[in-house]
Amino acid sequence: MTDTTLRNVSDRYDGEPGATDRFAAALQHGVDRAAGHARGVEQTIRERGAKLGAQALKQEEQLRALLSEQWRKARTYASAQPMRAAGIAVAAAGLLIGGWLMLRR
Repeated sequence: MTDTTLRNVSDRYDGEPGATDRFAAALQHGVDRAAGHARGVEQTIRERGAKLGAQALKQEEQLRALLSEQWRKARTYASAQPMRAAGIAVAAAGLLIGGWLMLRR
């Protein structure tokens, strides 16, 4: 009796994929779709990263030029107005020391 039941079940599913095979195929299909989507996202991130990197380099160059110009102006001013420059330096030192003392309390 058991032998007949097993044979009938076996005959019924011959040639058709089992539930496990269908489930595995569905999972594989999902993984393939996710991998394809991930490739597109990765490419987009790489392109944007390269673009932002180029922009950052350009902005860094601009900032360096601006700082260089401001430093040159400060040196010129200090050379032309040494007493004022000394006064500004003493005032800045006083602010720094005062702030440091306030933090130590």
